Amino acid sequence: MFNKSLNLTQFIKDIPSVSVRKSAWLSLVGSCNAMLFSSADAIVQKLQASGYTEFKELDRREFAALISGPETGAGKDIIATNRKLYKLHVEWRHELQHATIVSSGRKDDDLGSIASTITMMTGPQRERDINKEALPMLASLGITVTPDMIAAAKKERLSQDNHFAHLRKQRAGAVEYVIDNVFACAMDDEDDENYSQLDSDMKEYFCNKAMAAFNKMLTQCVNNTLFGRQGDNVLGLGDHLIIQKLMAELIELMKSPAKPVAAKRVRKVRKTESVVRRAPAPTQVEKVTTTLPNGIKVTTAV
Repeated sequence: MFNKSLNLTQFIKDIPSVSVRKSAWLSLVGSCNAMLFSSADAIVQKLQASGYTEFKELDRREFAALISGPETGAGKDIIATNRKLYKLHVEWRHELQHATIVSSGRKDDDLGSIASTITMMTGPQRERDINKEALPMLASLGITVTPDMIAAAKKERLSQDNHFAHLRKQRAGAVEYVIDNVFACAMDDEDDENYSQLDSDMKEYFCNKAMAAFNKMLTQCVNNTLFGRQGDNVLGLGDHLIIQKLMAELIELMKSPAKPVAAKRVRKVRKTESVVRRAPAPTQVEKVTTTLPNGIKVTTAV
């Protein structure tokens, strides 16, 4: 079972390496932005299927009424969840920008923004790497995968990714409108516990994303060392040791703590002083003897 009380935000804040901390925030903010985009895109596709295409012609109140309808609505629970996600995006992006200023001395206004995520999800896609663990698994089943087959699979997957990115690009304006007018909400100065407001499944999702980010950082540490890259903002061998320790700690923290076994209630026995009971003093009994007519004598106590 997942540990619901785990505070991932504080865990990342406590990372002793600023380069590791920045990389972790960058990954988590990107994941949060992608979830907001996907949720808004689902609403847009549902509205477009119902015949609504020009959202910007509606004011905020009209649009809110439209998405609350039984046929085109997204549901209050979905909207509420994404408003929590938006607050988390704002909080985590603030941490990302702070770590960037500390590590590089300059501020990047576009770093971690939803607009940059939309650009990435609607622009040309990168070729994906294959799962290296799949090759031995396939080989164990007698399936041979040649380099030409791998190249063809990569090309086909890239073509599919670019096709879906092109479709998302056509809906990008409407998606951004939904995020700005439905999901966006005011932030209070005390909004620093937004992760704790998420449900358990979403908390676990972000913890898994953090683990994946740490695993990717390990490879970056090795590659930077091989190519001689150095600097305050570059992951190195020292960070490699820190990341290994962080991964072990996060795995333990993600485990739900065992419920304490209730101690058996001990029944208290009331202690009393022993009382010596004395036998009653014998009493003097008077006896009377009577002779019956038949001559039998009977003795009775008086």
